[in-house]
Amino acid sequence: GEELSLVSFTGTHTFHFRAVDNTGNKSPVGSFTMFSDSNPPATTISFSGLTNSSPNGFYILPGSQISLNATDPGSGVKHKLYNVDNNGYQNYISPFTIDSPQSLHTIKYRSIDYAGNLEIEHVTNILIDGTSPVTTISFSNVSTASGFQVIAKNSSTFHLSANDFGSGVQAIIYRIDNGTEQAYTTPVSFAGLADGNHTIYYYSIDKLVNFENIRSNTVYIDNANPVLSDLSAAPLVIFPGLPFDNSALISFQLNKTE
Repeated sequence: GEELSLVSFTGTHTFHFRAVDNTGNKSPVGSFTMFSDSNPPATTISFSGLTNSSPNGFYILPGSQISLNATDPGSGVKHKLYNVDNNGYQNYISPFTIDSPQSLHTIKYRSIDYAGNLEIEHVTNILIDGTSPVTTISFSNVSTASGFQVIAKNSSTFHLSANDFGSGVQAIIYRIDNGTEQAYTTPVSFAGLADGNHTIYYYSIDKLVNFENIRSNTVYIDNANPVLSDLSAAPLVIFPGLPFDNSALISFQLNKTE
C-alpha cells in the first residue's frame, strides 16, 4: 500500500478509495472522514477587580485573581499552561493570585490542543499596586511666624501635588475647614476667608482607588492693618531738691495694636 499525506489545514475531509488488481478488477469505492487540525489554541489573560493598563503591562490590586481562557476550534484545548517569574510552566486549573503589596511580575502563558499543536508563548507584565499616593502642599505669598505657623492673607494661595509609583494619580481632593470636598486642579486662593485659623485637609486617590490617609495643615489668615493708639504723655515726675526746670522727665508711650 501507498502512504498518503494528510492535508495541512484544519477542517473535515473525506477520503475515497478502492483497490485495483493486476488484471484491472476494481473493488467497490470505500470512504472515510477525518478531521485535520494544524492550528494551535488561542489563550487570553484577565484579572478580577480594578485594573489599569499601560504600555508596559497591567496594574492590579493585591489579591486580584488571574484567569486564563483558551479556545480551539479544532481538536479542542487539552492544557492551559502558565509560568510566573520564570519559575517553570505549570498546568492552569483555576484562577490564581500573587500575594504581594507592591511588586513587578512577569507571566508567560500558552495552550496546547489534543492534536499536539502548541501555541506561541505570550508574555504579560503585571505590577501589583496596593500603595496609595503621597500628596504635598506648598504656599505662595505667605510668611512664617515663630513656631513655623503659616501666616496668609486673602491674596495667598496653596498648591497641592501628588506622586504615585504604581498605577498613577487619579485625583487630588481637598477641603477647607468643614467645607465640601473638591477636586484640586489649580492653586487655591484664600480669598473670602475670615481672619483667624483655618485648616486645609487633603489626600489623593490612585487609578486603582487606593486612598491616601487624610493630611492637614493649619494657616492663620491675617488681613488686618496695624493701628496706632494711646499716644499720650507719661505722668510728670518731680525730683525733690532739683530745680524745677531741670527735673521734669517727660516721656510718651507708643502702642501698636491690630
